[in-house]
Amino acid sequence: MFRKIFKSIGILVPVLLLLFYFTVVVCFLNRWDSVVPFTLIPFWLWTAIGAALSLLSWILFRHQISIIIFIVWLVTGIAFSYETRGMFREMAFALSPEKPSSLADREPDVFRIISVHCRDGDADAALETVPYDPDIIFLQRSPLLSELTEIGTKIYGVDAAIIRTHTNAIIARGEFLTTQTSEDKKAQHARLRLTKGQIIDLTNIELPRSLPTFKLWDTARWEPLILNRVENRKRMRKYLEGYNTSLELPPRIVGGDFGTSPGDNIFRPLKRSAFSDGYNTVGSDWGNTYPASTPFFRHTQFWLSNGIQPVRVRTVRSKHSDQKIVICDFKITVPSE
Repeated sequence: MFRKIFKSIGILVPVLLLLFYFTVVVCFLNRWDSVVPFTLIPFWLWTAIGAALSLLSWILFRHQISIIIFIVWLVTGIAFSYETRGMFREMAFALSPEKPSSLADREPDVFRIISVHCRDGDADAALETVPYDPDIIFLQRSPLLSELTEIGTKIYGVDAAIIRTHTNAIIARGEFLTTQTSEDKKAQHARLRLTKGQIIDLTNIELPRSLPTFKLWDTARWEPLILNRVENRKRMRKYLEGYNTSLELPPRIVGGDFGTSPGDNIFRPLKRSAFSDGYNTVGSDWGNTYPASTPFFRHTQFWLSNGIQPVRVRTVRSKHSDQKIVICDFKITVPSE
């Protein structure tokens, strides 16, 4: 009797594991608002859970389907997890006979933009950007204007351009031609003329953060996550309102703290407007930024329009921020005016 029950369980468990696999994959492929509590959990973590259960099933029941599901989980996890792209590039650099360039190595036509979350106006977090010699700095929860002026002068001297609106700020080498703050005060837009004459549009944002709950059985926790996703998607559409790739507009960078990881539905407006995720294209490390000590989520990102070619995206540790600092090197591929 016991053997029959054990054998039946041995058949049922792989079926349930397969159902679990397809459920997770379908949720991540479609990313409906109703399943956001599940898709906020990183796919690599779902992969680890699914692979571990499959391996345990094989150890207990020795059913070949369990091993097949285990392999499928691993393959899918590598393909779906955005972190693997950067890690594979990092491995390629490590195996290459050529020494990878350091952050200090930069060609004359390469510009650098950095994003820092200053954690309630900590000026020391903003000062951490100085050694990297950036051309543009995005700050969220920025220090006071008086502190920004001191920082800008320290980095750029007389070429410093500074804007601060609500809690966001941009410091750059050049001249701001126009500036605007979004109605919800979550984003600031600026048109910048760099010292070499190129003109680019900038959008520095900080959206309300969405962190997963691991108490998925508590449906009361679902509604705030779903509503936050819906509101953030509306905000993103509003920020891109009037942006048309067919118009002769300056190239544009949208960056800062998006409050959620790539793949989320809020990034679809950016993709439809032909923006590309800088890390996805040229990132070469783990890439995740939050929390700074053990980064599981990539909240700080840079999205680049046509006319801007990403060269390198890296993250570096911060002693004064709750997120890692993101550094993006890029070239402007449209002629300057």
